[in-house]
Amino acid sequence: MSERRPALSLLEFLVAVAIVAILLALLLPAVQKVRLSASVTREKNKVRQIALAIHMYADNHDRIGYNSIFVEILPYMERGAYYEKMLPNGPKGEALWGAEVMPPYLNEDDPSLAIQRIGVASYCINAQIYKEFHANRSALIRDGMSNTIEITTCYANKKMKRSDQDIYRMLRSWGMEINIVLPPVPPIDIDGVNMTIEMRPAAFANPFYGDVLPGSAEAQSVTFQLRPKIEEADPRIPQSPYTHGLLAGLADGSVRMISPQISPQTFWAAVTPNGGEVLGPDW
Repeated sequence: MSERRPALSLLEFLVAVAIVAILLALLLPAVQKVRLSASVTREKNKVRQIALAIHMYADNHDRIGYNSIFVEILPYMERGAYYEKMLPNGPKGEALWGAEVMPPYLNEDDPSLAIQRIGVASYCINAQIYKEFHANRSALIRDGMSNTIEITTCYANKKMKRSDQDIYRMLRSWGMEINIVLPPVPPIDIDGVNMTIEMRPAAFANPFYGDVLPGSAEAQSVTFQLRPKIEEADPRIPQSPYTHGLLAGLADGSVRMISPQISPQTFWAAVTPNGGEVLGPDW
């Protein structure tokens, strides 16, 4: 007669389950770390492309055009067809930035993109460099290109519920000039909800919008936000969708992750393009 194999005991089954659970617990953090690293690398490349496009634009133009810098560099981002739509003599009815999704300006790690992707940007330009209409970029950056922050991540949208029937939403527009102040759009009805929408340019340290500015009292204690809730995002400062730092592009075209331990003094000194400040050792 053939020998019968004994069945798997309950204890052996529980031991096997425990071993699998331990292995998964060990592997999951490693997988998540790899995914985060790949995601950050992807977004670093976007920041680098934007920075290089600004450099190429600056080589060909000594001054900023009538559009925002995000619009002006579209031809250098291989988006020349979209740039044509922004021109006054562009195709009739197509010069509407708000009708376009611009993937190069969207950080896929930005949680606020779940609200809106059309016409918004997850990257903000340093308005201290571009705050003057038709300003000469090279003349404004005197503190050194590698010591000046030009681009950072930011949340594209903010949504805050004021009451059961009143919702306020802020959009960071890549198509708006940074020094044009537009009033909030009149309340509109969306899915039975009365919404007030305010358009803001995709910029930070913007004196025209009440942002936190270098040298201000608030700049002594705040820098940027690390992955805040969407409703807690402060549009006056940059936001990072990550928990380990702020992804930033410098004026020399390099990209770095700014540590959350950086002091407010060092951070805002790096935002100022011509203040003559000496950056601290935490830079």
